[in-house]
Amino acid sequence: MTLEKATTVAKLARERLFAGIPDEDVQLALAICQRYGLDPLLRHVVLIPGGKDRRHNVYITRDGLLHVAHASGKAWSLEVEEPKRLENPYTGKPDIYLRGRVRVVDERGREQVYEGGVWFSEYAQKGGAWTTHPAAMHQKVIEVYLLRRAFDVALTPVEEVGVDAAEAAPVPA
Repeated sequence: MTLEKATTVAKLARERLFAGIPDEDVQLALAICQRYGLDPLLRHVVLIPGGKDRRHNVYITRDGLLHVAHASGKAWSLEVEEPKRLENPYTGKPDIYLRGRVRVVDERGREQVYEGGVWFSEYAQKGGAWTTHPAAMHQKVIEVYLLRRAFDVALTPVEEVGVDAAEAAPVPA
């Protein structure tokens, strides 16, 4: 991306996506976008207000993590198993467990597998997409959980904090 185009993108993102957000928070978000090759216009990152100091925290979205994975140049695959109804060992209550894995092949042809699972009760929220599309949201959580580990992304995914990306840093009317 040329400097001129980057400046245009930054200006548009500032006016449309980050209106009313402190300059320092926007600068941090754009620096993170540059570090990971993310595009704020495609909502690869979102800003969510948090804490008493009214600062906005930067979160990566599933689309942002998928972009990082595709841009890595590595061959990879993401597999999610069918959900299982089990007793959650942490709560002792019936729950839904979703397991998956990401396989990544490096430049030398060596495969590394990142596996994990998430309990529905740990992430389910009242309202928003969790109410209307709980299975899809549960799947998004396992996907970001795995992609973040497989592709070394330190940002917290918005799906792991229970905020729908559409609700974060709203575009002013």
